[in-house]
Amino acid sequence: DIGLFDTEASTGQVIAAITSDVIVVQDAISEK
Repeated sequence: DIGLFDTEASTGQVIAAITSDVIVVQDAISEK
């Protein structure tokens, strides 16, 4: 169960990082 929790936590961090990158890209596109 601990291993599964670690995997879920890592996945959440990856999704959060991707989401933040997408927001930055969208902001850059909207400025043009």
